[in-house]
Amino acid sequence: MFVEKIHLASLHNEEHTGLISYASEYAKDIDPQKGNIAAQLTDLDSQLELEKLALDQVQKNSLTQKANAADAVCDNALRGLFGHVKNQLNHFDPLVAEAAYGVNVICESFKDLPSRGRNSQTQGEEQLLNELEKVKADIETIGLTGWVNHLKDAHKAFLAVNTDRNAEDDAKPETNMRDARLSSDAAYKALVDRINAYITIDGGAAYTSFVTRLNGRIADYNATIAQRKGRKKKDDTDTTK
Repeated sequence: MFVEKIHLASLHNEEHTGLISYASEYAKDIDPQKGNIAAQLTDLDSQLELEKLALDQVQKNSLTQKANAADAVCDNALRGLFGHVKNQLNHFDPLVAEAAYGVNVICESFKDLPSRGRNSQTQGEEQLLNELEKVKADIETIGLTGWVNHLKDAHKAFLAVNTDRNAEDDAKPETNMRDARLSSDAAYKALVDRINAYITIDGGAAYTSFVTRLNGRIADYNATIAQRKGRKKKDDTDTTK
């Protein structure tokens, strides 16, 4: 029995911190002489403390929800822009397909933007927009102008909200929840991968309790994620009727 998979990015902040906390708590019950996870657990605990600080900051900040919403708009704008360019690669008009190829070369260098930490994404969006400005003719040829303008507007809106949030929060520690989550994700994955590897090698009797308890929590969180997706799908269907 291995640790089950979960899409960490789909968890809400409180859920994410909760899962990492459970993993840390349960891992401490593994026999240290047999567990061979001391380094991974130490790293996980360090990242968890930073994430808890970030979560506390988020919960106290009145503009966080607006910033998160603006961030999501940027993510969707990027995915929509990249998707449009990909579609145009197969355009029946060779001139359009050729223009799309040139634009796609640029987009490929920035395809990881939606998954970056917020500061890195903000800088990347500015760089992407600057690069796209250099191929304005191709942008018009493939009908991408609307998406570019949408990304510009979303980028400016996020900067405005984030500036207000920073002004309100300038006395608090500069700990970013998104970056903290990404660091915790890496530490969690390192711990789980190591445990699953030892289970593969020798059956993992030392990890049985950890895996059973953590999988129970993962099942609960996966059910919550599925329910949210189900509600969203229903809401999207209702709005199209």
